[in-house]
Amino acid sequence: MSLTPTQIAILLTTMVCVVAVYLLFHRSQLGKSMRAVSDNLELARVTGLNTKRAIQAAWVVSSALACIGGILLALDTNLQPGMGLINLVKAFAATLLGGVGNLWGALLGGIAIGLAENLGVLVISPGYKDAIAFAIMVVLLLVRPVVFYGEQD
Repeated sequence: MSLTPTQIAILLTTMVCVVAVYLLFHRSQLGKSMRAVSDNLELARVTGLNTKRAIQAAWVVSSALACIGGILLALDTNLQPGMGLINLVKAFAATLLGGVGNLWGALLGGIAIGLAENLGVLVISPGYKDAIAFAIMVVLLLVRPVVFYGEQD
């Protein structure tokens, strides 16, 4: 399997983006402010950082990266409007399982969803593999609605 020139361009563009984001977060004052706001908004505000500017910059950077990612994906695939919907359901289920706002929990939730799907095909038809993540998400929303409505008294 060899890489096409388009795939090489995608790989190089991705590497440039990763290095640029790293340099932004670790070498620039704006990036350090964005990290501080991400860690503790109130503390960043009290120390005099321009939190509004940091939040706006985070939106701009994330939107630009999403745009670049979409363009790169479009270069190598045949995009359809409904593409990725099942991946969105799986990501949402992983986030619910690991805890909203908990990056490591979401990572572990993603691993758990993947394991459940791949072990689930031993019991059910492989055609229903994607339904496992959806079922886990529904069960989590029924059992733990606290995720969206706050702590229950």
